[in-house]
Amino acid sequence: MERTNGVQHTVMRSVAVGDTGATTTELGFGCAGLYREGDKGVRRATLETAYDQGIRHFDVAPMYGLGSAESELGEFLRARRQSVTVATKFGISMTGLGGLAGKLQAPIRRALVRKPNASGALKKSGAGPGSGAVGRMLYQSARFDRATAERSLDASLRALGTDHVDFLFLHDPPIAALADVGDLCEHLERERRRGRIRAWGVAAHLYTMDPAVCRDLLGRGMSCLQVHDDVLSDPLPSPDAKPGMFTFGAISGALNPVLAFLDSLPSDDPRNLINREQLPVMLLRESVRRNPLGVSIFSTSKPDRLRRMCEGFAADGEPDLLGGLVERIRPSASSVGGAT
Repeated sequence: MERTNGVQHTVMRSVAVGDTGATTTELGFGCAGLYREGDKGVRRATLETAYDQGIRHFDVAPMYGLGSAESELGEFLRARRQSVTVATKFGISMTGLGGLAGKLQAPIRRALVRKPNASGALKKSGAGPGSGAVGRMLYQSARFDRATAERSLDASLRALGTDHVDFLFLHDPPIAALADVGDLCEHLERERRRGRIRAWGVAAHLYTMDPAVCRDLLGRGMSCLQVHDDVLSDPLPSPDAKPGMFTFGAISGALNPVLAFLDSLPSDDPRNLINREQLPVMLLRESVRRNPLGVSIFSTSKPDRLRRMCEGFAADGEPDLLGGLVERIRPSASSVGGAT
């Protein structure tokens, strides 16, 4: 821990992000889950806490916060831009209804916070068009072509108040959309040479979807991927190329199955030595261990919880009790995905 002007800071380790040439902190903050909080002041306090706790990578997308996430992050980063890396995306846009909902979201979210039994689907603004009826009403998939990428990047740079983003991702593209993207790849490489992006990639399970397409894109300039990963997932692949890896879902994907398994154990089982309050931190540490080529992204809308997570992550960890536990759970665990 370090203290500056009376504020205690967690010291985060830095990591080289694959072959992108970028270096940032091994933990990143994802802005999708931030919008479960309806109060803009609390959201700003959460971003402040992330920065104070040493996090220097922030992940956002035009669709997050029903269209308001990039501008809010831009306001926060105005005096901090040179000390952080920023990732945004293109390929999912708002419908007309989604845009209207974005303008009205503050009172809607405050109402949802007061209703703990409200539909989880309505609480999640980052789930995208594939998340069911609500997602299809709010979001639509865009074309993955040069013109769409250029318009989206222009809008993102304006919203973020910056002249470049460090990482630009194609946002959950269908595999069919990647069959003929030579012109798009050439455009993204031109944007990289212009300095408007430092690296580009795909936010989707591309290795699993189609390894041949992944190899083709790596040959065309792609240098980073964003994928779901948790302790119950198969290990990340080890390709010949070294793309920067951004992983998410370490806690949301594994916490409930692990807790359910612990609840099923006899009270005298030694695996009950795991401190359940520290389990989220343990899962986050394991996510970082599994991803030496990049950043583990997590999100919360609660400043105090974020501070405790970061302080716990930086402290000496408990003995590794997850290994054997995971091997017992994994055969019965269903595959888990999540919004990128």
